[in-house]
Amino acid sequence: MILKPADGFGNHDPALTFIDELANVPPQFQKLGAEVEAQNDKGVLTVDGNHPLAGQTVKFNVKIIEIRDATADELKNGTPENKFGPTLQ
Repeated sequence: MILKPADGFGNHDPALTFIDELANVPPQFQKLGAEVEAQNDKGVLTVDGNHPLAGQTVKFNVKIIEIRDATADELKNGTPENKFGPTLQ
């Protein structure tokens, strides 16, 4: 399955990115992917609120290992009984 950005994690939104001084950030947050909440009137640090896969086309390899008929309740409600979905292997 291939998902283009609009169908997956969305397009990259430049409005969700801003810059500040890295020196104003505690060392444990000075890495890509770190989650940080900070305020300071000095500096330059780039913060990107986009999902890491925003703007990218992603490909999922899926293997179906079992198919079953829906239960009467699932047909009535329109949703599977296991709301957390299948187990990924």
